[in-house]
Amino acid sequence: MKKRKFANAVVLLILLSAAGYAFFGSPAEIYRRRALRQAMAAVEGGEVTLNEIVPFAWDTVYTFEPYASREEMEQIMGISAKGLEESVSEGMIQLAFVNGSQVVCGVCGYISMEEYSVSFDEKINFVDNVVFRAKRDADGILWLTGLHD
Repeated sequence: MKKRKFANAVVLLILLSAAGYAFFGSPAEIYRRRALRQAMAAVEGGEVTLNEIVPFAWDTVYTFEPYASREEMEQIMGISAKGLEESVSEGMIQLAFVNGSQVVCGVCGYISMEEYSVSFDEKINFVDNVVFRAKRDADGILWLTGLHD
């Protein structure tokens, strides 16, 4: 009887974990997205690089136009990315941090909710160490723009 209750509890735990993963996504990716938001919140201003800010390993970061489909994003990146979301507004930020051949952190959210925006053309490689101008507006949102924008 105890074995059966234990087996049922294990099966229930597995099912709940699978449902949570399907609904919320990878716990590691959720952790990275939260860590990224906290790292962005710590930026004051001046000149910074994503290499200094981003608190996890990445090779390339991509940004996409509003309304880009997941298929378009996958084609641009050249990899399969099941967890990416499509933006539904011009007021959203959409980033995909890739390490090796997998997306390690996808950000798709309203700038006002994420509290930061990063502006660049299509992709940045870690090795390029691109410098951004960091500035906070009156609402506390961090705007990272290229030095030549």
